Amino acid sequence: MIGPGESLERDLSDNTARAIRALRLHAADPMAVADPMQAASILAARAHGYRPPVSPLLTYLSRREQIRDRLSWRRYPWILSVKAEVGDPAYAGPRVNWRPREGFWLRSDPTQYAARIMAPALLSAHLQLWSDVARDENPALANRATALLQRSLPVAEDDVAAWIAADDPWRDTFAIWQLTSRPLALAHLRDLVQALANRYGRLALRDGAVRGQRFPFFGDPLVSASAHLALGLWRLGTYPRVLPNLVALVKALRRPSGAWRDANQPDDVLTTLAAADLLTTLDPSFDPEPTIRFMVRRQEPAGWWRALGPEVPWLTASIAEWMRRATSPFAERFAWPHVAPAVRDRTTGLPTIAFFDDITLAIDGLGHLGELPVEVAFLDLAGFGVFNTNHGQVAGDSALRLYAQSLLQIPDALVVRIGGDEILILGLPTARTLSGQLRSFLARWPGQAEQLGIERGGVVPRVVITTCRMNGLREARHQLGIEIGTLKHAVEHPPPEGVMRRL
Repeated sequence: MIGPGESLERDLSDNTARAIRALRLHAADPMAVADPMQAASILAARAHGYRPPVSPLLTYLSRREQIRDRLSWRRYPWILSVKAEVGDPAYAGPRVNWRPREGFWLRSDPTQYAARIMAPALLSAHLQLWSDVARDENPALANRATALLQRSLPVAEDDVAAWIAADDPWRDTFAIWQLTSRPLALAHLRDLVQALANRYGRLALRDGAVRGQRFPFFGDPLVSASAHLALGLWRLGTYPRVLPNLVALVKALRRPSGAWRDANQPDDVLTTLAAADLLTTLDPSFDPEPTIRFMVRRQEPAGWWRALGPEVPWLTASIAEWMRRATSPFAERFAWPHVAPAVRDRTTGLPTIAFFDDITLAIDGLGHLGELPVEVAFLDLAGFGVFNTNHGQVAGDSALRLYAQSLLQIPDALVVRIGGDEILILGLPTARTLSGQLRSFLARWPGQAEQLGIERGGVVPRVVITTCRMNGLREARHQLGIEIGTLKHAVEHPPPEGVMRRL
């Protein structure tokens, strides 16, 4: 436990180390294959550079019978819950309930009550893990993982589609939060998750928050569900007008303990994790120390965190990862949204200017995030018009795709197609790396262009770059568009590696 005068960094390292040690032991235990949460432990172990064998769990799940009943806790290859009890002796402990006002529900139907947290958490973890294994260099292992995914996905689609009815806001928004947190899992269900997020985005736009739909939370604004939804909407790049109000609600309801709770219940680790995850990602003014201290006080001696019981490995991995992120520089905590296929340009696969407009609209309402500096660059291609005329549109489109794919190699940047050969690139807020990354791009370009049959110097990038505040991105885009025209006149014949000017 962290004392008043002790080093937060030193003690935090000890707490997260205990959590990761417990997760690694659980991940590697061949007797834990019957526990559906072993997948979460394996993912956590892999994230920390340890790769426990997945074949025992894969074999066990591949042999399990599925019961194709939408309410059955055996509808997936993995079980969802058994009376809200832990799935493995490694993390056995007293059953608790992070939402005590729902105690009557837990007592009357513990299996279905636990499935509210287990179904989204397990779906996200298993789809992520087996999608990763399906890309394995071992063909036999990859084929078995692919077969497991094929068995699981029809049930997953049915579940997410049913959640769009919006009859359980906590569970439904929890699913949005979890599925958007794992890119490989999201890829399988993106359209349905987008529809689920749109449904709750519309409700939040109408009601000002995510509110309970049934006793005992009917009509109450839910901090937990509002935080789930807000981070999901950001990751999906959708409903930008809703996001600032949700973030403000969550920020305002932090408790003196550093924790959060729903509707006059006790402070709890699960609501706190959701709220802290949101603010860690989008609010550079957020001070994580009181929340870290709250989490440390709630950690069990064996390293585990617990909200109900069966979710312990997932929750422990999530809190340990949040603690790591919360103490990192903001540029490492921030990420630009995923880009859905529907808002991608068909030729290049890049997001369109409409996506950029939605993102900047959200940023404008996010207070401290909007004040941060960010590097932004505007690019076009000298000689592209002549190349397109001489070689035809098909060749021109191939050149544009090469151009886009080369820019997508810049890590963590948001690359947007403005139109034609004009592209906008946003770096990470507070980072100062985009200029160097663009210089590397320009150095690579001549060789890449020649591989496509473009003669050296025939199609050459021009770049203007500046630094602005996040809430000034739209103005910066217009100014850079003017400056690229000035650069065209100043450098009529740029060298093969292109030209870059900083404003």
